[in-house]
Amino acid sequence: MSFRTAAEIIHRFNHAFIDHDASSLGDLIADDCVREA
Repeated sequence: MSFRTAAEIIHRFNHAFIDHDASSLGDLIADDCVREA
């Protein structure tokens, strides 16, 4: 298991959206996560 800082996780999350690469979010978001806008 790899531990990351909150800043690293937010950076990866933001860049996944900027790059339109949802596949890179797999290890950041739980399977049962619900996101509301």
